[in-house]
Amino acid sequence: MNDPKSLQHSKEIRTLNIALVGMGTVGKGLLEILTQKATWLLTERNLQIGVSGIITRNNGVFNAENIEEVLAPSQAVKFSQKKHTSAAEHTATPPPTILAQTPKYNSITTTLHTQPTRPEIHSTTAANPTATVAETPHNEELTAQEQRSELDDVLDFIANPLHDVIIELTPTIIAKTPTAAFRHIEHALKLSKNVITANKGPIAEHYDPLNQLAQSNHCNLLFEATVLSGTPVFNLHKYALAGTKLHALEGVLNGTSNFILDKMTHGVSYREALKEAQTLGYAESDPSYDISGKDAMLKTVILAKTFFTGAIDFAAVPYEGIDKLTLAAIKSAHAEHTCYKLIGRIEQKTETTISAQVVLKKIPFSHPLASVTGNFNAINFETDLLGTITVVGKGAGKFTAAYGVFNDLLTLSKTN
Repeated sequence: MNDPKSLQHSKEIRTLNIALVGMGTVGKGLLEILTQKATWLLTERNLQIGVSGIITRNNGVFNAENIEEVLAPSQAVKFSQKKHTSAAEHTATPPPTILAQTPKYNSITTTLHTQPTRPEIHSTTAANPTATVAETPHNEELTAQEQRSELDDVLDFIANPLHDVIIELTPTIIAKTPTAAFRHIEHALKLSKNVITANKGPIAEHYDPLNQLAQSNHCNLLFEATVLSGTPVFNLHKYALAGTKLHALEGVLNGTSNFILDKMTHGVSYREALKEAQTLGYAESDPSYDISGKDAMLKTVILAKTFFTGAIDFAAVPYEGIDKLTLAAIKSAHAEHTCYKLIGRIEQKTETTISAQVVLKKIPFSHPLASVTGNFNAINFETDLLGTITVVGKGAGKFTAAYGVFNDLLTLSKTN
């Protein structure tokens, strides 16, 4: 009798070529996950995920010909330009696709309107997408043409035919004009390339046109990491809750603010709690997105646009933060057997209208969200068939958002 494992190894090995735009914490975590799971991917999924390119704001472009410079030459596997290989070409225990130890990169933070200086950029050329051309850095203020050229460097990189999947990991920026991240995603979808992103901005502001673009070009736009980091939300709704109808949804959507509120319930001042959150890496040096409620608002908008029926004006969704809350108010709430939580809520009001908001409110200790402490996030799905389903998960950490991206890669591998 044939060994099932032998049969599995006899199948054709599929190769998925990914390119990273931005290389911060999420990108580094993703590369480490791919390294740790390389054997599992091959033996259980007949899949080899390779890095065909990385572009960063300060370190230029790395493509298939020089990727080993990025991923430790002594261990990195040379990237195969073939789409498929046979199992005979692989050993029983495959080497890692990429290295666990990755270099220190800075993410791209460029928009069309904000870069006072231009660092060295290695741009690809149309004639040879894998070739690199060094540009000379200078400290003069950028002209409009130079700013466009900087964006074009990234767009040229995205167009490289080696890349099957573009993973957009630049920081979230909200602006009155389309951001670079939006242009990156739009360009990739127009080229019929699959896109995965952890960037909330383009999805919150432009989900409908981007989703339509993906559908019309027969490719995928996935963004599991944008709301609960690595905790499944979109896949949970699509698969585990298939067939149910959502009446409403509410959640603790920002781990930083939840951490601060939790500390304050134990008598720690707001300033001390914020400082501790920053020390632990839960809050940025500028924590305004988190404590103002804007981050939770972006996530609420994403959930409203993807799960509910009806138009929603991104700029009109009301939200508030936690910075005005006092220890006295928290103590008073505790005496009433309630606690404060920053909650994003969406309701399907009619067949075609929805409401969405982010509010700081008191909820009873018996509420499912009351027990969500520390930097954890949670969502209550209020369904027609199953009642209320609650999913809870860590909102920050080395692998949290990176796993959301990894999970999207697994989903993508099933559809391609």
